[in-house]
Amino acid sequence: MWFKKILSVLMVTVCLCASLCLTAYAEETDMYISDEVVPAYEIAHALYSDLSISGTRATYESRADGDDCVSITVTHTLQKYSGILWIWDDVENSTSEKTVNTNTVRLSTTKSGLESGIYRLESTFTLTSSFGSVETMTIYSSEKKVG
Repeated sequence: MWFKKILSVLMVTVCLCASLCLTAYAEETDMYISDEVVPAYEIAHALYSDLSISGTRATYESRADGDDCVSITVTHTLQKYSGILWIWDDVENSTSEKTVNTNTVRLSTTKSGLESGIYRLESTFTLTSSFGSVETMTIYSSEKKVG
């Protein structure tokens, strides 16, 4: 009987010591947290892919800001949802491309005569830094409906 009491006291003591020895600290930072998930890149500072539709006319714009860039190339293409298993088809004659030798690029295009359906803009950016590093990334606009 006295053995069970000693064993119980010993187990309680070990559990208390173990719980008192565990301490956690959190580092406080001045970080802004938004409700968007945004990947981190070395060169690209901000990437945008915007689509607006009025009637059967689409206006679409791709923008990029980079840090220490020697060139930025942007290619954007209007895409239409095929209605089958998340397949998006490129809209004919809707692709544009632009290359600049600065830290910022902006490409704006319009396309008229769209058929009814769901559209999005695919924007692909290639940024080259002054130290030779190259980043290529593709982003998509929100989906818009015609008709």
